[in-house]
Amino acid sequence: MDTLLGFVVVVEREDGFAGGYLCTNMVGVPIEFKYTSGVKPSHRQELLYGRTLKPELLGKHITGTLLRGIDPRPQVILTDEEAVLLGFQESGLEVLQVIQGDGANEAESLTTRRVETATGAVTLKCRGDVQALDELLGKLSDVDLLEPLDRAKKVLEDLRQGAS
Repeated sequence: MDTLLGFVVVVEREDGFAGGYLCTNMVGVPIEFKYTSGVKPSHRQELLYGRTLKPELLGKHITGTLLRGIDPRPQVILTDEEAVLLGFQESGLEVLQVIQGDGANEAESLTTRRVETATGAVTLKCRGDVQALDELLGKLSDVDLLEPLDRAKKVLEDLRQGAS
């Protein structure tokens, strides 16, 4: 069976935060795409949640909705949004944040690895153990980890423009 990669993006728009999930094979061919409408927190929710709002909303709720019952299941979820990394947790599904370059301002609670990929250096962050991350790195060295995230964002923008 092919190794599958899941890419989760969240964009902030006038109607709130919208999420997209793109599943690809290792070459980047799309297998599945799902998305959510905009979700806008109320002023009271912003006050109540404070700094925990984005991980709760983007990670737990939006990403949780996107990944509920996914089939086929990817080996890893990649995102460029730290709130997704911090807020989404599902047993057996590793989430990695992909950052172009050196990933400065690293949170101490996160495992970080700088790796060379097919299209240059990126920094990967995860909440899990180092061994799981190191096993994944060997599989990801020939993969462009940023381009599918950009693709998913473009589809979300295209969907938004098509709705207006």
